[in-house]
Amino acid sequence: MKRLLLAIALVCCKSGDEPAPIPACGYASPVAACTSCAQTSCCDALGACEGDPDCRGYVGCVAGCRNDPECTTKCRQARPKGVLRSAAVDSCLAARCSRACGLACGGYVGPTALCTACVEGKCCSESTACLANADCVELVACERTCSAVDSPCLARCERERPNGITLARALGTCAETSCTTSCLPSHWRCLDAPPPPPVTAARASLTVTLTLNSTIDTKPWPGISVRACRQQDQTCATPVAGPVVTDENGRAALTLPGEQFDGYFEASGGGVMPILLFYGPVRSDLTRGFGVFDKSVFDLFTGPIAEARADRGHLLVTVRDCLYRNAPGVSFDIDPRDEAIVGYLISGLLSTGEKQTGPSGTAGFLNVRPNTGVRILPRIVAFDRALPTMTVFTRPGWVSGVDLQGPSFADHQTTEPRA
Repeated sequence: MKRLLLAIALVCCKSGDEPAPIPACGYASPVAACTSCAQTSCCDALGACEGDPDCRGYVGCVAGCRNDPECTTKCRQARPKGVLRSAAVDSCLAARCSRACGLACGGYVGPTALCTACVEGKCCSESTACLANADCVELVACERTCSAVDSPCLARCERERPNGITLARALGTCAETSCTTSCLPSHWRCLDAPPPPPVTAARASLTVTLTLNSTIDTKPWPGISVRACRQQDQTCATPVAGPVVTDENGRAALTLPGEQFDGYFEASGGGVMPILLFYGPVRSDLTRGFGVFDKSVFDLFTGPIAEARADRGHLLVTVRDCLYRNAPGVSFDIDPRDEAIVGYLISGLLSTGEKQTGPSGTAGFLNVRPNTGVRILPRIVAFDRALPTMTVFTRPGWVSGVDLQGPSFADHQTTEPRA
């Protein structure tokens, strides 16, 4: 079954940045006929929304967007809880006031104007039916918080809203069949159809080659000790392979037993800031490079956002799109966030003034709680689209380097459901 993982919203009235409270049945729209219909036909839903700040804030926010996808996306990001809680208002207006409020195809608004136009032109009946049904609206909104391959998250949404499944699947199938090009750019299209893992014959071992270079001058860094460790062995008390010391080319090749490796790599010594490297499951021979640095460079690199505490760990996350290019326009959070401070790499330094990745595709979290699982939560800002999560950990005084790559996002998927 196809799931619709696109932005939807109902837009019917004008408002400022901070919406005024909506009095029970006192709905106000610039269009008199819309106001009259809403007050007459959707009084109960509007009254309930007025008592919920998230619902009231979201409805007021999208009301001022006038069908603008970028504006609607910002409302969703600013008030995510309100998206679900406004379902009764949205579906009532779509079912009873669509003509009076000028809601084309039930009020569908996609992540871009091109996507909206495509769905309106090719999936209007499916959109109208879904958006007029509160269960369908809630299900689509819930699934939008999941990544395309996060099966536990998607299943939870279905369990909680079973009556919306048929209508949501009809809309999702139409949109994904007819509007893939319009609704998702090519460099992210692998998210809806992640490729299967490489098919390989049974083998006794894998070879992983890591090349460690200086982030300052890109020269090879010899003398670094590298070990391969199991994910559950956070101290690497029993390494799977190594230690292997990087040679004059900064290269270390490790032979790992078995057909798959689900752990991480530990790099320390040789004057570098110690680092843990996470690439997700390895199912074939792998060659990767990573920039390393000493403590003084790390302090310079992170200084603009906070002092790096010795009793905390630190994360550097780089995301790449489906074409293996560093991906700008991605925001990150982590769970648990605790006291961690996030910054995005801009012109070689971390900055808290940015809210998404720049050309480097890199974000950093300082002072992360160590020795516990930390789930990385990436999201494409322009499309308000969740990317698959990955769970890693940090050590006190260490950096954990994480490489998320679009074509293998399915490999990074955790088995735990989202909260």
